[in-house]
Amino acid sequence: MNSAILALFVVMPIRPHGLFIFIAMEPTTQYYESEFEKFLNEFKRQHPDIVSKQREARAIWWDKPLPSPEEMESASMFEVKWKSYSYD
Repeated sequence: MNSAILALFVVMPIRPHGLFIFIAMEPTTQYYESEFEKFLNEFKRQHPDIVSKQREARAIWWDKPLPSPEEMESASMFEVKWKSYSYD
């Protein structure tokens, strides 16, 4: 879409009459980018393999398959039964 033609219309109520006005606004193409975000983007440009390393490291601890029902049953046999009142 051509950005020169594209416009954003904003509807604003006028008080106390309850009328509405339409304001044509030019869309902004530039967004705010914090210093930290600039640093991360530059770091990712300099180290393109970092994303794959992050995924590998995440898979070590978090991306695990769920245990099968048989494994869950065998694990429940070794659970410690807690008393409802622990001061007996």
